[in-house]
Parts: sequence; C-alpha cells; structure tokens
Amino acid sequence: MDVCFLTKISILLSCFCVLLFQDRIQFPHFELPKLRHLSFEVIASDHHNLLDLTQIINACPFLHKFTLKLICGSGNRELLEFPKCPLEHLKVVEFIGFVGRTIDLELAFYFLENAPMLEKMIVNPTSPYSMGSYFEFEDGERKQAARKHVEQLKKRVPQGVQLVVC
Repeated sequence: MDVCFLTKISILLSCFCVLLFQDRIQFPHFELPKLRHLSFEVIASDHHNLLDLTQIINACPFLHKFTLKLICGSGNRELLEFPKCPLEHLKVVEFIGFVGRTIDLELAFYFLENAPMLEKMIVNPTSPYSMGSYFEFEDGERKQAARKHVEQLKKRVPQGVQLVVC
C-alpha cells in the first residue's frame, strides 16, 4: 500500500486479523498522522497477544477512538507487560465481543494506563457476529461470565473515565 496514501487517511481505518496459526501480528512501520478512528476485527484465542496492535495504535498520534471487535476462543495465560506509550488524544475505546480474559483485559489495561484523555471505555460482551440478530439480545452464560470479569476492569478505571457495560 502506498505510504503517502496512508498519511492522508483521517476518518476510519478498519482491519481484519485472524490469529489461528501465528502468535504475533506484524505491521509495517508507517505513521497515520491524521487518523481519528481505528477499528480492528480479530479472531483469536486467549493464548494470542493483542498487545501487538499497539504498534499500529502508536502510529496514530491523533487517534480519538479505537474499536476492537473480538471473536475469542478458549485458552488462558498470564498477563504480559505492556509498553508505555502516551496516547494523548484517545478519548473512546470500544470492545465488542469482550470476554474478560487475558486477551482483552491486558489491552484494556494498556489503554487505561496510557490514555490520559480517555473519557469512555465501552465494553460489550455480545459477539460481533451476533450484532443485529436475535442473539444480540440473548443473555447467555458467555455474557454473564464477561460481566463478572468486568469487575477486574472496574478496579483499574481511573476517576473521570466512564466505563459503559452493555
């Protein structure tokens, strides 16, 4: 992709990643200086690491909103150390498909620690593939379990940040 073109993107960059057979996401090094909204759709399991997304998040110095649509399989691992990198303009983070396990909690913690201007974190346990269907409104075991895991998140939310649980 033409790097010159990338520097002009300002509205929304939406990416789709499948982490089935690879452990890491690799991005080319470039900057998106005008990008305001970045959205990722990711299929992964809990042993994968979404902190690799911080490579491209950090390449967007004026990012206002980040959206993650996550389809997550099972598995579990320890939380990883995440990079310290101030996200000075980030105001809204949205997790769709939040499961409350290591894979999304560590990315949520990353935003809470690195985004001093963060105003709102939206956590929705509904699977992205259920959105707009009957299943979006079903309150199954997965959603109930995710809501319990939100308690871990609540303990780390700084004052002034609104945590919205859908």
